[in-house]
Amino acid sequence: MLAQGRLGMAELCAAMATHEAPQDAATWNLFARVALAAKQRYGALRMTERALAIDPYFKSAVKNRKAAESLAPVRDSERRFLVIREWGAGLWSDVGFVVAGCLL
Repeated sequence: MLAQGRLGMAELCAAMATHEAPQDAATWNLFARVALAAKQRYGALRMTERALAIDPYFKSAVKNRKAAESLAPVRDSERRFLVIREWGAGLWSDVGFVVAGCLL
């Protein structure tokens, strides 16, 4: 999924993998790779630190940490928000609309 640019699905796969194997450095490193692809500096740093806490000699995590450190920090003027308003077509329509917005 990550190679195809489907970051949401790649993040979902990483979340499922960490649920199954929370002490596997490779799964936390996958989270870091997704964050790097999304240009999320702080998320990538946090996930590489978790991977390196499990395995301090994991070369791919060290490489991803260096890549994350080279990303520019996000300035407050660049922060963006997604506002999900109610749709008003019934409860389950609103639930589906909010879930779709969260996936976005």
